[in-house]
Amino acid sequence: MRIYRDGEEYEREEAQARRHRSARQPLSGEANIRIRVKPPSRDYMHLKQLCVDGRLLRTGSANWSPSGEKRQDNDANYSTDPNAIKRFERDFEALWNRSDNIVVQ
Repeated sequence: MRIYRDGEEYEREEAQARRHRSARQPLSGEANIRIRVKPPSRDYMHLKQLCVDGRLLRTGSANWSPSGEKRQDNDANYSTDPNAIKRFERDFEALWNRSDNIVVQ
């Protein structure tokens, strides 16, 4: 599993990790999980996408949070279209392999 995160959000979460458990902590040390972080900048990452086993693509603006599910106007789209999955994988590789990414795990 590869997780790519926004740098500003990651830094805020890690700074508060002493008081509140961060999303990274339960994943720490897991052999099959890799985490990279986009360097902090004013150019926020707003992607919320995932691909499962190269067969199911999920895209959309929906947050995986109580407010995202109950109060925000969001969407989530699911596809098994091989062309859409191929485009996602190509684009994800470009993000994942940026030379200035921070390798966390």
